[in-house]
Amino acid sequence: MTSAPPVNDVSHLPLIRTDDSGRLEVFGHRADLAPGLGVEGRRAAMGAHLRLVLASYDAVLEVVATRVDEVEDGLLDEQTRSFQPLHAALRDVSLLQRCLRRVGRYVAEHDALETPSAVRPATSSVTSAEAARWANLSERAGMLRASLRDALTIHAAVETERQNDELRRLSEASLALGRETRDVSRLGVRRAEESKTISSWAAILFAPTLIGTVYGMNFEHMPELGWAAGYPLAVGAMLSMGVGLWLIFRRKGWL
Repeated sequence: MTSAPPVNDVSHLPLIRTDDSGRLEVFGHRADLAPGLGVEGRRAAMGAHLRLVLASYDAVLEVVATRVDEVEDGLLDEQTRSFQPLHAALRDVSLLQRCLRRVGRYVAEHDALETPSAVRPATSSVTSAEAARWANLSERAGMLRASLRDALTIHAAVETERQNDELRRLSEASLALGRETRDVSRLGVRRAEESKTISSWAAILFAPTLIGTVYGMNFEHMPELGWAAGYPLAVGAMLSMGVGLWLIFRRKGWL
């Protein structure tokens, strides 16, 4: 895309069109203002130049208006998250308005060339047809810009609400994960306490089992078997070891 012509070149107007990719293209178009035309000739040449240039803006405005409609329709689609079409339409409208401001100075110069009173119709309008057409184009471009400005505000609000919803969902998921983590931690603590209790009782029951296992051996030489107090001592040892272990585990909080 080429840039608009210099501001100080009055006869060199920005002509606008769409290229093959659909982007707006601006290039200069010079009026044929040969010396010696006179006021009427110069005015006629400028008028023909304006009509040619304004026709290009009229066609491009229709294309841009269609794009603006597509952007507004896209705002109603919940799947639309890209700002790119909106920004592209804003860029096109801004370019149109900048070029139209340059053309407006040319329109003002054209209208400043008054027709001599001897040949000016009595019913002639102060504003030329070219000026009215330029004003209409400028108004349409301004309306498109206002529509896009509203669309940008709506899109930003929708995107903000969507992000807030995502943040709320993430917060809720985080809270649910925190609750699950706490539940798992409590379950782990409970299982650890149960494991301590089971281990404690297993140790307590192991003491009499150990003594009973020893005296259950069928060795020939076991002096304790001949003692009169052997049985009471064995039972007492079982009870003492069991009670002692129970007290130790109870003091540690395992039971």
